[in-house]
Amino acid sequence: MNSYIIADEDSTLCFFDETTILRILRTDEELLRNFLKTYTSKVGYFMRQAFEKGSFSPKIRILRLLHGLCQTRGQASGAGYIIPLKLSQKTISEITDVHYVAGCRSSPRK
Repeated sequence: MNSYIIADEDSTLCFFDETTILRILRTDEELLRNFLKTYTSKVGYFMRQAFEKGSFSPKIRILRLLHGLCQTRGQASGAGYIIPLKLSQKTISEITDVHYVAGCRSSPRK
């Protein structure tokens, strides 16, 4: 299995075997709490992502994104909103987990 990591800043990557990790977590209660907190947060995030993908069509996921952006960043303009962000089709497809071609098909036509 291939893996990759993208670091936002200079980083050091360390590998530990299972025995070493368990020994460290048994001796450092604060690290164990932080580990569990981070782990449950990430699991919750991915569970929500899976729910969204399984429950909503690509079109609805894009509309939910646009609705959220209108609520948080939208500026009223006549009968609509202007969202002052530059989002490429690629970025929208990554956020909504929709292939960019499907995203284009979901866009309203003039």
